[in-house]
Amino acid sequence: MKPNMKKKIKESCPPMQQMVMQRIDYLNTTFNAFPQSKKKIILAVAGVMIACLSGAMVLNAIYGVPANPLTFDKITLPYNIQMQQTDTTSLTPIGKMKGEIDGDFEAFYLAVDKDGQVYLNRDPDYSENRYEKSRGWELLTRQQLAVYEKELHFIPHQKKSLKP
Repeated sequence: MKPNMKKKIKESCPPMQQMVMQRIDYLNTTFNAFPQSKKKIILAVAGVMIACLSGAMVLNAIYGVPANPLTFDKITLPYNIQMQQTDTTSLTPIGKMKGEIDGDFEAFYLAVDKDGQVYLNRDPDYSENRYEKSRGWELLTRQQLAVYEKELHFIPHQKKSLKP
């Protein structure tokens, strides 16, 4: 510690000691003002509480029970962390492909399953389960995808968009 820190601590000790002594004197005079029967009850209750706390500390030391059963891990993390299971019928959206091939306008949605196979759908349902394998989703080979990539524009999937 620096010398000036020690000096500040020494200077602040007497006022703090004086404040503590004032509090103790106040409590002492308040306690002494009680009748004799109340003093006995207060001391008996305080003694029982100290004995219970001491006994609990000894039992915790003997049996190895943690002193604080509340841990932050139990508060912040759930007991069972459930990972979202991917179903074999669910697809992950990739995006859209739009453009013109041989004079015809083409537009379709692309999605991939958990095995990495690419599917396309020209007219998907506008419902919650639109990205589940159904009659509208067709398997797309890598060669077909390469042809489409050369001819069409790819628009990546946006999770928070107004249009599907």
